[in-house]
Amino acid sequence: MHSPMHDDALIPSKVAASTATLKPEDQIDALYAALQQKVDFDYFAVSNVSPLRNSHLHEAIKNCCTNFGDARLGRYTDQKLFLDDPIVDFATLTTSATAWDQLCGLTAFEKRHRNVLGAAREEGIRAGVFMSTRQMNGDTQLISFARAEEREFSDAELHLATVYGQMIAKAMNGAVLECEAVRDLKVSARELECLSLSAIGKSSAEIEVILGISRHTVDFHIKNLMGKLDASTRTYAIVKAIRLGMINP
Repeated sequence: MHSPMHDDALIPSKVAASTATLKPEDQIDALYAALQQKVDFDYFAVSNVSPLRNSHLHEAIKNCCTNFGDARLGRYTDQKLFLDDPIVDFATLTTSATAWDQLCGLTAFEKRHRNVLGAAREEGIRAGVFMSTRQMNGDTQLISFARAEEREFSDAELHLATVYGQMIAKAMNGAVLECEAVRDLKVSARELECLSLSAIGKSSAEIEVILGISRHTVDFHIKNLMGKLDASTRTYAIVKAIRLGMINP
């Protein structure tokens, strides 16, 4: 049962303010959870496409955040369904949440697009909305919300999907930019080696023995990497490095 529409805690502007200090990926989760309190969505997907880094919209699959299960994602990529996904092909036509069933009225909508939606129905995903946004840096985000229940979306639901979709898209763009900023850092192999050993519980003294370098050098490398990651503690540096894929957990 959803909370009343006037519930102050779920007003989009208040939700945006309350999640503003979160890390981008946590912000995405919090915003989607807030939307679910208003609209019966079971799934979401948001992709970020950069005209500078991606030659085609279908490359959006490389920068995607979603709660679809691993099995569905595996089929989606293995069968290359993204090549025929109507959401990928047509999301940029609208900046407002639009129901999937509106796709059928497009002259460019083909059998291959219908087959992708049919595959989703077979997996219990029967209805959804799609839209796109564009950020000041030129990046485009493709957003889709879906659910198992097949019924028409109300104007209020479409409005909420649009507003939350815009906020989620902005957070997604922030997450991508953060990862790219880290990739652009000049991180040495030795710095990553020291932090990786620290991540598995090794002390500076133990790392000193393992790598055959002085404890001062170990601490020097870890502190350098902490600075590059803007992390105030060694633990936070480890967490951030893992989250960004720089070291393995």
